[in-house]
Amino acid sequence: MRKCGKSPLSLGLLVVAAGLALAACQGGRGPGLGDPPPPLAEGPAFELAERLYLVGQEPPAVAARGAADYLAPNGGRHHFEFESFVQKPDVFSFLLLGPAGSPAFRVLMVGDSAYALDYGQKTYLTGTRDELNRARLPLPMSPEELLALLSGALAEPPAKASAQRLGTTQAPKSELLVWSASEGDPMRLTLDGAPGAEKAPVLRRLSALTRSGELLTVAYDDIRGVDRRDQASSLAFPHKITAVVGGGRAKRSLSIRYAEVVLGAVLPRESFRLDPPPGFAWASL
Repeated sequence: MRKCGKSPLSLGLLVVAAGLALAACQGGRGPGLGDPPPPLAEGPAFELAERLYLVGQEPPAVAARGAADYLAPNGGRHHFEFESFVQKPDVFSFLLLGPAGSPAFRVLMVGDSAYALDYGQKTYLTGTRDELNRARLPLPMSPEELLALLSGALAEPPAKASAQRLGTTQAPKSELLVWSASEGDPMRLTLDGAPGAEKAPVLRRLSALTRSGELLTVAYDDIRGVDRRDQASSLAFPHKITAVVGGGRAKRSLSIRYAEVVLGAVLPRESFRLDPPPGFAWASL
């Protein structure tokens, strides 16, 4: 069968997914960093970055519902509500809701397989994860990378780090340059946390360059403790994420606010299915 065209609401999903993908492009030296101290794979800065990564690795699943606002370069504003679910190592589910709260576009990725429902065009699409990314979603992210973004964490373990400022017990705010094994240039992190502090570090701001060379900043706000379903503990979790990329006339931003977050609610793998409703036409991605 032929591939269907994109409806306005599926374009809205593209906008949201593109904004999320921006925050995955961690790497590049942002302007104003100056000459940092020599980076090391040990010491207080590295240990603080490593601890931030390990905290982010804890929840095996993140479910969230909320709303997103996208500001385009031309000044246009787009508002969307959504539900998302990420489970390690390779499950990603996303539902875009229409103005009345009804489903508009749904995506499910399990392993290498991908499924999508376009409710506006009553089309059921199937294919591989790569085919879905190329055809529908500019989302070059693994579920683990998305989980890190949603949690205000690091997607990869640090290879080395350097401190521009280290917090203390009285002023627990640190600023680090962090290198990962896959990137030659650092990202700049501002976090609540100090070496040796009892509380886990909390990421507040990330600054980097995207792969296209644009400045990217991601701010994490409205941090709240969320109880985990898989164990008797809680994690500090950002309920508002704002990503800004580019500058001048090319500047665009995405603001995500969560109404509800559930951590650690792991589901059986066989429960992840997306079957076509009656009357939906099948199409390949």
